[in-house]
Amino acid sequence: MSLYENHGLQLAVYCRQIFIEQPTRRFILSFICTQRRLCIYGFDRSGGWHSHLIDFHDHPLTLIYVTAFLFLAHDNAVGLDRHSIYKAGRWFITLPAGYRSIDGPSTTPLAGESEAAPILRRHAIRGRGTTCWPFAIGDKRYLLKVYWRSVERPSEAVTLVKARGLTGIGQLFAYYEDIERISDLRGPATFGTGERLLADRTRCQLVLERYDGPLTMAPTPLALLVAFRDAVQGHRNLLIECQILHRDISIHNIMFHSTGGEGNTGRVIDLDLAADVERLWRGGGRTEGDVRIGTHGYRSCKTLRHANTSFPLGPHDHMDDLESFFYVL
Repeated sequence: MSLYENHGLQLAVYCRQIFIEQPTRRFILSFICTQRRLCIYGFDRSGGWHSHLIDFHDHPLTLIYVTAFLFLAHDNAVGLDRHSIYKAGRWFITLPAGYRSIDGPSTTPLAGESEAAPILRRHAIRGRGTTCWPFAIGDKRYLLKVYWRSVERPSEAVTLVKARGLTGIGQLFAYYEDIERISDLRGPATFGTGERLLADRTRCQLVLERYDGPLTMAPTPLALLVAFRDAVQGHRNLLIECQILHRDISIHNIMFHSTGGEGNTGRVIDLDLAADVERLWRGGGRTEGDVRIGTHGYRSCKTLRHANTSFPLGPHDHMDDLESFFYVL
């Protein structure tokens, strides 16, 4: 392990905790300084990077510039989100003008607040970094989901717009896509299609309907079975009506909705790994050997075998999702 990597791993431990404690953080900049040399490190949802070693005795202005920037720059320049403010125990979060509701684009910002800490936050530095808050706009209760989507993956918001009004499927209220990309923060030179180049990610915000919680919130065994049946029916509706396959059925992606009414007491959520069926079968969305698709403990036997066999088993299909439903129950 090189000196850069060894120091980077030590810094990553502290930066990971910063991402956990500051869930709206976009990136983190830091540096290690000895009596003669300086190295700058950065961490974001695509991973980490570092500069070369800088001898500040030969380049004294560099030390002054780096120190001045890290200690005097405004919040947005050092990775904080200017649209999310924590004050007096409450989060005040705004979707900027230009966000889209289910009825079309808006010319005014959408402001809301949360009295609680995030109900879901990912602890890894690299990845989607999904964070979810209980979110109130006036007297209406929603769920705010913020995550970094790979630019190569289909948009969850677009999928939810297609699924508008379907029973058994979580519903979208508003969204703001492609807020900024990691390549905008780092520069495009570190991204591309080469083996050692990184996959670019874009920050997204979704305002979703809020439900009671996972199926374990059902008050009786009968209520659980009814909700489970509604979720399976919702999965079928998504496939038949929209030709979209969910591909990530798990205990955390089926919500219980006590006030949902007939056919809506169980809702399938989290469509960020969903795929168009036609693309899958044409080979544009092949999943063979792709261990990132689905929650490992609920994946079908076929998808688990893809990584260990050269025999063509075909793309992920509805039978794989039904097997995942079985493991949930």
